[in-house]
Amino acid sequence: MPAIRTGISATTPQNYLIGPGAVYKDFTDLATLGTTAKLLGATAGGNQVTVTPEWFDPRPDGAPGPIKGMRRLIGVTVTAKVNLLEMTKENLMLALGKATSEPYPATTPTHDKIRPSLGTLASTDYFNIAIVGDLGGDTDPVVFVLENVCVTDAVEINMGTGKEDIVLAVTFTAHYDPANLEQVPAYILRPQTTP
Repeated sequence: MPAIRTGISATTPQNYLIGPGAVYKDFTDLATLGTTAKLLGATAGGNQVTVTPEWFDPRPDGAPGPIKGMRRLIGVTVTAKVNLLEMTKENLMLALGKATSEPYPATTPTHDKIRPSLGTLASTDYFNIAIVGDLGGDTDPVVFVLENVCVTDAVEINMGTGKEDIVLAVTFTAHYDPANLEQVPAYILRPQTTP
């Protein structure tokens, strides 16, 4: 019988990522998980982090294709698509990007009236999020952090047919700090491994 070709090694059980990950708002460091970093609640359908590079690839006259050493990374956009199962007031307001809330009706409130609002986002409208997952062989989490996020895509709530999960699909986009345009507003915390 021929050998099975595979990339599996003795370290494979320690290096695979376990999803879907828990989503936290206002993450600053690992110590804030569950304290000042607030869990957004259950998700359904998974969560996804996307890092999109923007390249400048000059093509000198006569070059038959890309030239080694000339490509430059000039920008990076980082997004997180999160499918929130919990339709809390806070999650709905986050999804709308900029919103107001007031008791409804005003006299004897039974509801919160949440309304999208217009205008420039204030600095307090941006926040950090973290998607926290686990590696197969480690007790310390892997954390995908996006800084200075707000919601940038349309919010869709598909009411379905009653036979599937209804989620609040939200796309968060990280924004550069104008005081430090050289620093990409996202990072990954990965547990260190010993050889």
